[in-house]
Amino acid sequence: MSCLVCLASYCETHLLPHYEVAPLKKHKLIKATTQLQEKICCHHDKLLEVFCRTDQQCICYQCVMDEHKGHDTVSAAAERTEIQKQQGFSQQKVQQKVSEIEKKLNDLQQAVHFIKVSFVVKRRHIFSHLLQSERSR
Repeated sequence: MSCLVCLASYCETHLLPHYEVAPLKKHKLIKATTQLQEKICCHHDKLLEVFCRTDQQCICYQCVMDEHKGHDTVSAAAERTEIQKQQGFSQQKVQQKVSEIEKKLNDLQQAVHFIKVSFVVKRRHIFSHLLQSERSR
């Protein structure tokens, strides 16, 4: 497991204090990840818990006070929720467009079928008319 407070990953044996020692019990544990360093600010060695909408990047709380002071910032979790919601709407729009295209395709296929049937019927009619004309001669 990886501890987001200690910013380290532990095997089961070395993780035990996080389950037994009162202050460590409050630490947030996640499944071990090889990308743990990607979740840590390279300037302050703190967890990237804030999203800077101005610069479109994840930052730590220290960055909010320093380089990103006055920027439009939200918690990373809030931004993730917003993006997921937007993706849901986008996905819904795409699905709606796919349904519309499928309906148009179905309509076109029916039109093609109708034209083919009409052609066959007319061809038979013309052929039968020609036969009658030949017989009349």
